[in-house]
Amino acid sequence: MVFVAICAYYSYSFFDTTHIQDFINLITNASGTLAGFLFTCMTILVGIDNELIKNLKRYGHFKKLLTEMFVLIVGLLLLVLLGGVDILLPKQYKIVMDKTLFVLFFVAAIQFSVTFRRFYLIIKISAQK
Repeated sequence: MVFVAICAYYSYSFFDTTHIQDFINLITNASGTLAGFLFTCMTILVGIDNELIKNLKRYGHFKKLLTEMFVLIVGLLLLVLLGGVDILLPKQYKIVMDKTLFVLFFVAAIQFSVTFRRFYLIIKISAQK
């Protein structure tokens, strides 16, 4: 994940920065929406009481899934918060904040893929029964 963050930071200069504010607005809005859906999903998962969830809890996978979801939600909310701060910053600080948001976006995308994979495997196992 550190490697991807470093690559994202240095690859920022290869992108057309004329529309970077539109991209920042897009990831800020999408991050807020996705964080809300994930929080709802996490709340529903905690409330379910069936055999699959009991087995996940017994073997420790449920805690891993909730931890990954929580980390992802915090990262997405951090993206929203920093995106709001980015709007208020003067021009000379915007490049640093834009790079930070760019890196955080790629880290959140990787975390999302890891969490989605785990969630997919749980759904796949429950469909087999």
